[in-house]
Amino acid sequence: MSETTATRDFENIAAKINTSISHALPHEVSHRAYVRQTLESWEEPWLLVFDNYDRPEAFLDIGEFFPLRQSQDVE
Repeated sequence: MSETTATRDFENIAAKINTSISHALPHEVSHRAYVRQTLESWEEPWLLVFDNYDRPEAFLDIGEFFPLRQSQDVE
């Protein structure tokens, strides 16, 4: 996993969430922000996997791709 791969994957995720919005986003940072904000606002559970993250020193900004999720009570 590299920043280039994660960026490309987030572009693909954005297109799957909403094709018309994805095409209107100007650059990869917009795709990343759109996907993060969408996941942050979803009520349904979701899982985001960063597969093949074998060289952390080569991708120090991976945290920029993590959506924030407010804690919820678990029943």
